[in-house]
Amino acid sequence: MRTVLYAAVAVVTLTSNSFAQEDCLPVLKSDIVDLSHETETNLVLLERRLQEDESQNSGGLVASYGAFKFNADQARQARSSISSLLNIDYSQKEKTNVYISTFSDNEVTAYIACLRERSDPISHNFVGDILSRDAFFVSINWHPNYTPEGAEQTLVAKVTEGVILESGKISYETKIKDKKSAFFTVKRDRFKGTQIAVSIDGKTELIDVPPKARYRVVPSELEGPRRATNTRETTGDIGWDVCVTLPPEDIDQAIVPNTFDFQFYKSQVGNVRLVTNNPRRETSRSACSHLGIIFNEVWSSYAIVDVAGKIQTFKRIDVTKEESPRPGAAISLTQMPQ
Repeated sequence: MRTVLYAAVAVVTLTSNSFAQEDCLPVLKSDIVDLSHETETNLVLLERRLQEDESQNSGGLVASYGAFKFNADQARQARSSISSLLNIDYSQKEKTNVYISTFSDNEVTAYIACLRERSDPISHNFVGDILSRDAFFVSINWHPNYTPEGAEQTLVAKVTEGVILESGKISYETKIKDKKSAFFTVKRDRFKGTQIAVSIDGKTELIDVPPKARYRVVPSELEGPRRATNTRETTGDIGWDVCVTLPPEDIDQAIVPNTFDFQFYKSQVGNVRLVTNNPRRETSRSACSHLGIIFNEVWSSYAIVDVAGKIQTFKRIDVTKEESPRPGAAISLTQMPQ
């Protein structure tokens, strides 16, 4: 289907200018990006936020996941881990369209006005979410930098991996006037990527809409192996590195940055100092820190310690299995095969 779509629009002029489009995108607001809901969309927003912070050197907290807050470095690790778990690898055009789908009415107006000034004859935006539902609304805006022949032009839209509800087919035609907009609705299997080609007066706009991930991420916790000591009347630091490591075969989890902690099952000491604030060493797969058990003097000193490391994790769950209908249950339209 994708080959046919390209062939159908090969005779017209492509108008999409990625540089002009990027220049017209509004700067992301400096709110903390919450990765615990609308995760795919917020991963895109977080990437833009990190790029803007890097150029502006603003620093500070930039993202969260539930009660956990992340600075820029931790947010990069969290974004990488979650993207990998969700198998997300969006193209730049797909990321841009996800970002456009989050615009407020005022941002849409300013964005279209900016593109019009840069002589882009066609632009698009979306009315609401484009990832979570099987159907989404597309607004096509016609603002040519020349005087077209006739008061109206024919808009032709074609879609892959879906249908246009207004026609019930993969193609749709309607009329559009200069400086006006036309709307249509695309229905698709949201777990498949979709491409829309729109042609007006020999000019074409290509719109790439990414798939929704087949997984979602939930919080979980993992504890490492326990280790104990029962030591009396010695000197120095007898502590050890406490670690939590995801086994290689566990591909459904990744470590939440900056969540390593000690889990004490016994902690009885005399003339001994426990040091739990040593630096943490973390990757997406492991986290360690040195537990200091420092004997201050030999006489009457003892340490009875039983400890493990614990870490919070991102854990993925297959949403397609969660949404499978029960045997004998009615199948909704969103569950019908495409």
